[in-house]
Amino acid sequence: MTTPKKQTEFLIEKMQPTWLENTRHKWLYRVAVGLISGLIFGLISGLKTDIKNRKIPNQGV
Repeated sequence: MTTPKKQTEFLIEKMQPTWLENTRHKWLYRVAVGLISGLIFGLISGLKTDIKNRKIPNQGV
């Protein structure tokens, strides 16, 4: 599945998408990165919107 570019030490953070050999794996990689990015962006923007729209309850002053 992957071709290690003459590395003696395997580090997950050093893996490159160009090492994927067939187009199905490359497509799955792109879909996964897009979904994860979209989920993170959606979560952050949703939280910002929720915080922005919150009303402070009247303390009866």
